[in-house]
Formats: sequence, C-alpha cells, structure tokens
Amino acid sequence: MERVREGAAGYRNPFSGAEHVVSLRPEDVRCFVFWSKNFEPFEPRLKELEERGFNFYFLFTITALPKLFEERVPPVERALESFIRLSRLYGPRRTVWRFDPVVLSSLTPKEERLEAFRRLCLEARGKDREVHHQLSYHVREGEAESGRAEKKRWR
Repeated sequence: MERVREGAAGYRNPFSGAEHVVSLRPEDVRCFVFWSKNFEPFEPRLKELEERGFNFYFLFTITALPKLFEERVPPVERALESFIRLSRLYGPRRTVWRFDPVVLSSLTPKEERLEAFRRLCLEARGKDREVHHQLSYHVREGEAESGRAEKKRWR
C-alpha cells in the first residue's frame, strides 16, 4: 500500500538487470486484478483503493481440496464467507471464482470433486460472474512422449 500511496513502484528486470518505475496513479492504472485463495488479510485495504479511485476485481480460488493439498488455505466455509462478502461489497461482476486446479487422485476421486464443485456452484450462484476451472492429473513417465496422456479425458 505504501507504493500505491507514493504513486509508483519500481522493479528490476531479472534478465537484463534494468530498473523500471511503474506509475500507480489512478489515472494511469486501468485495473488491479487480485488473485488469491485468501483475501481476508487484504480486505481492510480495499476500501482505501476504492476511495483513491482504483478499479479492481478478484480471481478467488476456492477448490475445497483436503488440507494435505492446501495446508495454508482457510477452510472452504471461511473462504466462501469471504467470497460472498466481497461479492456483496463490490458486486458479482468483480468477483470471479476459480475451481482450479481440479486434482484427481486417490484422495480426491472424480465423484468427490464433482460433488465439491456442485456444492460450491450452489453457494456461489448469483455472487459471481463466471467460474474458471482446469483439470490436473498425474502423467506417468513415458505417457506424455507416447501421446497416451492426450487421450485421457474426464467424463
């Protein structure tokens, strides 16, 4: 937030080492896109951004995966509460839900993932503009090279 208050942020190009400064003045920033699995720590700062005239929207990832896969992510119920709160404050057009990645494994079988997705869809209905998802699965050594991995489909 200090950089926003100062109106600029600097960064160093990791390849060339060249230093650059980017304006963070509201008239120079079209939109901030915030992407997270946990917006709770950031929520208090959003009002200031809005008061300063910034546009922003949220890519909110909620997967309902077991803690083993996402040990630092809030429980799905708390994530949904935060998602719904953001949607009420800023509108469904500014809240995009991501069910990504879709992980299929012995701990997260297809049927369980489909049910989790269905439950989350019901909870998010009307509170978001769209949902994004991406299927992820384990590719055994040699499958990718042989082309067998491309033949797998989630049905």
